[in-house]
Amino acid sequence: MKVKAFGTELTSNFTATDGLNIVVVVPTTKVRVRAVDGFGLPRSWPVELIGVAKGNGTIGPVEVLGNGTYTARVLAFGRWFNSTFFAVPGKVQNVSVVVPTALLTVRAVDGFGRQRDWPVEVVGVASGRGGVEPVEVLAGRYVARASAFGREFAVELAAEPGKVAEAVVQVPTAVLNIVVLDDDKKPLDRYVEYVAVGGNSSSKPPRELELLAGRYTIRARALGKETSSEVELGPGEVKTVELIIPGTAGFDVGGTRVTYSTAAALVAVALAAVAGVVALALRRRRRQAK
Repeated sequence: MKVKAFGTELTSNFTATDGLNIVVVVPTTKVRVRAVDGFGLPRSWPVELIGVAKGNGTIGPVEVLGNGTYTARVLAFGRWFNSTFFAVPGKVQNVSVVVPTALLTVRAVDGFGRQRDWPVEVVGVASGRGGVEPVEVLAGRYVARASAFGREFAVELAAEPGKVAEAVVQVPTAVLNIVVLDDDKKPLDRYVEYVAVGGNSSSKPPRELELLAGRYTIRARALGKETSSEVELGPGEVKTVELIIPGTAGFDVGGTRVTYSTAAALVAVALAAVAGVVALALRRRRRQAK
């Protein structure tokens, strides 16, 4: 005797007997399929029990022929994720197709660990300013980067299924204060013509100037005289540099700096003038005495 079910013919052999009741057992199984993410949470992604049924998020339970192998799959992030299983007759089977997702979060910080409003991105995934809020990705390796001071700073991070991966992109900044002084170590702020460092130039000595860590040459000019100095800055370092410009010590007269060298020259000129007048007077007296 033959019975056809689920596209398959089942055969049962028997010997005819009066009043015989024949039972042909079809080995069926009920299957329920669901799509879950890397955290084990149900998701509404397209799901399919190949050759049997389709749905969104879940399928079933649906009845299938037992003693066979089936494949359930889920479409997420533009890819199919499969789960193959053996259908055991007489059981209700729950099949979960796991999409190995993770969460990524990124922050951009300066050399002092403070979060800053610089452009940030997880390459090929998401972007923002100052940081990227938790974004769902497939497990794998990613690159996070931040842009500041005309340069890019990047870190790699690994996203594991069911975990939150946090990346901190540090821009190695430091802070520089510059003080311009005369030979007597008195401030020359009002007489400074320019101060230049790291591509920055100003007519006043900079305070709390933010720079990338590194080595810099500082140049300053005041009262027609110049000086320079080297400085090394480390990430998270605050440094004050004093620049002494030789030959600028003196005293102020009506908002004008008279340097000691200028004063000495003026005194020398005055003394020479006085000496000349005295010599001329003496010569006149000698002539009159004759």
